[in-house]
Amino acid sequence: MRKPKLVLSFVRLSIWEKIAYYRNVVAKMKDNTLFPTPDVPIADAEKKLDEFETAAQKARDGSTADTALMHQTEEETDAIFRKLAAYVERIADGDEAIILQAGFTLSKDPSPRKQPILMVEDGAMSGSVRLRRKAVTGSRSYIWQIIVGALPATEKDWVTLGVSTQVEYIAENLTIGTRYYFRSAAVTKDGTSAFCEPVSRIVQ
Repeated sequence: MRKPKLVLSFVRLSIWEKIAYYRNVVAKMKDNTLFPTPDVPIADAEKKLDEFETAAQKARDGSTADTALMHQTEEETDAIFRKLAAYVERIADGDEAIILQAGFTLSKDPSPRKQPILMVEDGAMSGSVRLRRKAVTGSRSYIWQIIVGALPATEKDWVTLGVSTQVEYIAENLTIGTRYYFRSAAVTKDGTSAFCEPVSRIVQ
């Protein structure tokens, strides 16, 4: 039986899909005892990913030089996550569960480009972001939560921004230049759903 393979198609994702994908890998590999000595330290990967995201944000309305820097940083970030992928595949030795625990995608999984549940975009004003999520059939409202700096150690550390009946929410009065993580859950007649995978954003 052929061993499951880790696919490298993540390098062909769009800029913001790629950043979200890499954030998920970092979150799952950080402090994970399955991956004690990655070929690239996770702290280094996260630092380069921060540089990539900052460069991508500047390139949105920036100069040709900003765009060139973004592409250069993207290539450097891709190279790091290719090395992490090779490390995970070596450690996993065909074990699907280990590959998935690192946040990477298996060759038999056709969903690397699946639209994420939650999208986070710059708001109309500085210090704000626009949250937008997939609708849930039968939902009565949506809960929006936030945490500053890093993912929390416990669920109780998440702070509720608010509740809305729409699939969009504007978070305001945030600190410019600070990274925040956001997540959302749907409220239906059967209760509250599980919260979606957190999405991070450096506020502009």
